[in-house]
Amino acid sequence: MIEITLLHGSEITDYTELIGLWRIQYFREFPYLYQGTMEYEAKYLAGLVSNPHAVVAVARDNAQIIGFVTALPLVSDFDIVKEFNAHFQTLNRNIQDYCYIGEIIIHPDYRGNGLALEMTQRIEQDMQQRGFKGACFLCVVRDPDHPLRPADYLEIDGLCQRANYIKTDIVSQFEWPTIQADGSCRNMQNPMVLWIKAFEAEES
Repeated sequence: MIEITLLHGSEITDYTELIGLWRIQYFREFPYLYQGTMEYEAKYLAGLVSNPHAVVAVARDNAQIIGFVTALPLVSDFDIVKEFNAHFQTLNRNIQDYCYIGEIIIHPDYRGNGLALEMTQRIEQDMQQRGFKGACFLCVVRDPDHPLRPADYLEIDGLCQRANYIKTDIVSQFEWPTIQADGSCRNMQNPMVLWIKAFEAEES
C-alpha cells in the first residue's frame, strides 16, 4: 500500500542525504543530464532544512521510500529562486503569494501511475492551507533531436497540464555540470521554462 506523508522544516533533516543521492542518481537521466556531487547536494538541500515553511512529500510502499516532491516559498534564500522576483513582476503577480515546487523524483518502478500528480497535489493543498495562492516550477528545455534523448522519453508537459499548470514564455538559464553526448561532462547553461498555477483557478 502506498502512503504519502508530509515533512516540514527541520523534519526534513533526516531525509536530505537520501534526497541528495536520488537527485544525483535520477537527475543524471535525460533531460537534466546532471553530474552531481554530495558536497553540492548538502549545500543545496540546507536551504530546505533551514526554511520553516519548506515541505517534502515522501511516498512509501510498505515502508520502502519510492518518491520525493519538495517545495518552499519563493521568498527565501534558496539559490534557484533568487531571480523569480523579476519574473513575477513581468507576470504581474505577487511573489509572496507563491511557492516553488522543486524536485519531483519517483522511483522508475512507480512512474506513470499518477503518483507524482498525487504527491504534488498534497503539497499544493498544504501550501494553500498556509495561505499561499499558487505554485510554480521549472522544466528543462532540450532539443527534440538531442542525442541523449531516450526513444521512450515522455515530456513532463503532460504532468504539468494534468496538474493544471500553465506554461509561460519565461525561460531562465541555470548552470550545472552537464553530461555530454560523448560521455564527458562540462559546466554549461541549461534553459528552464517556468510553469505556474493559481490555486484559485481550481475552485472556479
